[in-house]
Amino acid sequence: MRTLELTVTAEADGVRLDKAVTLISDELTRSAVVQIIDDGGVYVNSKQVKKCSAVKAGDVIRIELPELKTL
Repeated sequence: MRTLELTVTAEADGVRLDKAVTLISDELTRSAVVQIIDDGGVYVNSKQVKKCSAVKAGDVIRIELPELKTL
């Protein structure tokens, strides 16, 4: 499993977690972020959080990316 680690920027200060991730990184869509959060794969400062949680500048977001499914 690959892990993506992001630090919240001033631009994303006070923004909902799901929106903040898409502001900071272009690797994931917002719907993908929401799914990963709902599956329990997102942590802010080492704590599991809900998508409606607001983040602060300097917070560290760790996203456990699911394995890609082969067709």
